[in-house]
Amino acid sequence: MTATARLTVEPGFGQDVARGLEALGHRLNRVGPLEGPSCSVQAIRVAENGMRIAGSDPRRDGWAAAW
Repeated sequence: MTATARLTVEPGFGQDVARGLEALGHRLNRVGPLEGPSCSVQAIRVAENGMRIAGSDPRRDGWAAAW
């Protein structure tokens, strides 16, 4: 990460979360809903028992798969 890097956050995070992130040293780029360059996510969680659970941000077109 470079010194100019910023964490993009949408309004849904709330002011308490934003202030907490800033208190930890993060520089924030506040954007409106779905306005940031990467404001959606597809993720795969690996549970302790090895089961994989996939999820995709319902606000965008996308899929997540795990096997």
